[in-house]
Amino acid sequence: MQTINTKWLWGIGALLLVNLVLLVTVFLQKGSDTRPEPSPFLEEALGFNPQQTQEFHALRNEHHQQMMEKNKEIKKLKDQFFDGLKGDVSKTETEMINKRIGELVAEIDMITYEHFQEVRALCTPEQQKEFDLIITDLLHGGMSQQGPPRMGPPEGNRGPGPPPKRPGGRPF
Repeated sequence: MQTINTKWLWGIGALLLVNLVLLVTVFLQKGSDTRPEPSPFLEEALGFNPQQTQEFHALRNEHHQQMMEKNKEIKKLKDQFFDGLKGDVSKTETEMINKRIGELVAEIDMITYEHFQEVRALCTPEQQKEFDLIITDLLHGGMSQQGPPRMGPPEGNRGPGPPPKRPGGRPF
């Protein structure tokens, strides 16, 4: 009877050791700053030379850092905002938090706009024409020339006929 208990203890000990190794591995990987390398789409589409590529990478990294800071602040504010559902935050505070979130979103838009101005300034006049086409295409719904083909009508335009119905017969 004592050998069974010893076997169980060894088995449990081995499982605990494996779990500990797994947790340490996950913790160490989470702490490292290994973000995936962004797609070189814009660099390739515009045909950047090595100098432009180097400057573009610096601009992209700076932009990424600014965006991370703003997004962290928004996340923190949204946590506070939704804490209002628990009754811990007054309506006035909730409105102020919501207003600040909106201001941060506007700041993100401005940071992105300025980033693309700087990227455009890196370009030669020929590259600027291509850049303008790419940005216009992105703003109008995606990369129609480089991206995958769109399947079916756009979401808001389902074509003729009655709207689709939910299970139970009611329209969406």
